[in-house]
Amino acid sequence: MRIADYLDSSASRTPEKEALVFGEHRMSYAEAQRHVHAIANALRRSPNVAAQAHCGILSPNDIRVPLNQMGINRADMVWAALHDRNSVEVNAQLGAYLDCSVVFFHSSHNASVASLKAKAETRSPPPRSASNPRTPRCAPPSSPSSRAPAPPGCQPSRRSRWPR
Repeated sequence: MRIADYLDSSASRTPEKEALVFGEHRMSYAEAQRHVHAIANALRRSPNVAAQAHCGILSPNDIRVPLNQMGINRADMVWAALHDRNSVEVNAQLGAYLDCSVVFFHSSHNASVASLKAKAETRSPPPRSASNPRTPRCAPPSSPSSRAPAPPGCQPSRRSRWPR
C-alpha cells in the first residue's frame, strides 16, 4: 500500500482533520487528497509525459513537497529530489543523469528553472537501451560495472527512489 492510499483512506474517514502541518501552513486530508489527485491526473493526461517517467522536484522545504511526491507515485512515476542549494549546472546534470522529463518547482525557483530548461534543450537526448528504447539511463544495472558514474557533484542520495 502506498502512502497516497493511506491518505485516501484518512480523507474518506476524517476529511477535515489536519493531515500536514508546516510552520503556519496547515492542510486537511481532503485538501491534500485533491492536490495529490490533481498532480497524478495531470501527469497521466499529459501527452508529453511517458508512462513511468522520472520527475524532478526542485523546492525548498515546503508543505507541497510530500504532496508532489505522492502525486507522482500515484501516477506510477518516479520522483527524484533536485537540491535547491545546488548550482543550476549541477541540477541540470542530475536531472539528465536521472532522466527527469518533468520538474516540479517552487515559484521561488523560476529563474533557475528557466536556466535548467535552456540547458536541457541544448543537451542531446540520453542514450537508450537498444533492446528497450524506454529503459531509463539510470535504471538499476544488471551488474555494478554496467552503470556509468554520476556526473561530478551529482551523486544521487542513498535514499533511493527506485522501486525495490
